[in-house]
Amino acid sequence: RKQSASAEWKQSAMRYSAQCMRYSSSCSKPWPAERDQQLDERASLEEQRRAEAQRNAVQEQLQQAMAERDQQHAALLEEQRRAEAERDAVQQQLQQATAERDQQHEASLEEQRRLEAERDAVQQQLQQLMVERDHGHAASLEEQRRAEAERDAVQEQLQAAAAASHG
Repeated sequence: RKQSASAEWKQSAMRYSAQCMRYSSSCSKPWPAERDQQLDERASLEEQRRAEAQRNAVQEQLQQAMAERDQQHAALLEEQRRAEAERDAVQQQLQQATAERDQQHEASLEEQRRLEAERDAVQQQLQQLMVERDHGHAASLEEQRRAEAERDAVQEQLQAAAAASHG
């Protein structure tokens, strides 16, 4: 490519030289070697500028791609932080709900134990009252039997006395 640019410059210079020869006798001298060197240097500089512009364009594309990648990475990190914060909040709510449930369960068990103890105390009182009633009933029956026996004895004595007085 460098050679073709140099060749183009040389052809252009030759055409110019040919035109000069037609129009002026002062242009009839052949191109000096330093003129060829200047043309080669110009072509080289032009090629260098083109390569530098291309390198700059590639560098700019690379920087843009890196900026986009950094932006995407930052967005992903932000999304990850948000998701972790959300997960932590849900975890905290779950722990709180579990603690409340455990506390309610413990309170329920305590209430159940209290009611069972109260029921057992009432049951014991009832059994004691039934035993006392049964003892009282037995004593009452015994007293009734004794009173009836005494009445029967008095009745017999009355009958015996009545029979003795009639007899």
